[in-house]
Amino acid sequence: LVLQELLDSQGFKRGFDYDVQDTLTAADGFVIRNEDTGRKMRPDVVLHYPGQQDVVIDAKVSIKAYYDYVNEPAEALKLQMLDRHVQSLRSHVKELAAKDYSRYVQPPRTAIDFVIMYVPNESALQVALARDPKLWTDAFDKKVFISSTQNLFAILRMIQIAWRQHSQTENQKKIIGVGEQLLSRIGLFVERAQKVSRDLDLLRSDYDDMQKSLEGTRGIMQKAEELKRLGLKEDVKHPLPQSVTS
Repeated sequence: LVLQELLDSQGFKRGFDYDVQDTLTAADGFVIRNEDTGRKMRPDVVLHYPGQQDVVIDAKVSIKAYYDYVNEPAEALKLQMLDRHVQSLRSHVKELAAKDYSRYVQPPRTAIDFVIMYVPNESALQVALARDPKLWTDAFDKKVFISSTQNLFAILRMIQIAWRQHSQTENQKKIIGVGEQLLSRIGLFVERAQKVSRDLDLLRSDYDDMQKSLEGTRGIMQKAEELKRLGLKEDVKHPLPQSVTS
């Protein structure tokens, strides 16, 4: 719940930017199971990263061991409770490393080759790291990135920046694509306009030639006028133009 609230507070949208406790399935819809344990692969959160990549986040916290440590008054027993708390965290690391979620994310998506183990209680993590300084590096060697809220917040900010840059790049590609289409259409429009202009010039030339064959001393209209003077009658429905016969 704390993890989801953190994601929501950073502007990530469930079902779009991330999925919560969704069982991983293959392309055919069948549930994917761990090859070693046979259990369903159901990470707490799968955060989608640009480039068809996913970041798997599992929230782990040793509530019982840490609670016993905090509330134990005896110093000797307190250290024992703290060691149990550290061992609990190491067990979580071992469990996540064994699940190896990155192997089971299906194409076209791929998982970044480590899983984030989110410990929402900052104090619980810091006291464990103080007790066992090798806890974090040992986990990292197993491709498990132990993160508190503060560190996860920084990671989410970086992913946000990556998404923003990705969106800007995609928008630039779209702008370039639209611009190229527009230039292509403008070029086609100019070609067609030039063709229309050439066709009009040719039509004007043909029209002028036609006018020459109609008018003048040897034109068709002159011969028609001579026939009219010789006594041939005009078609009343289609008389010769007055401008020519007057």
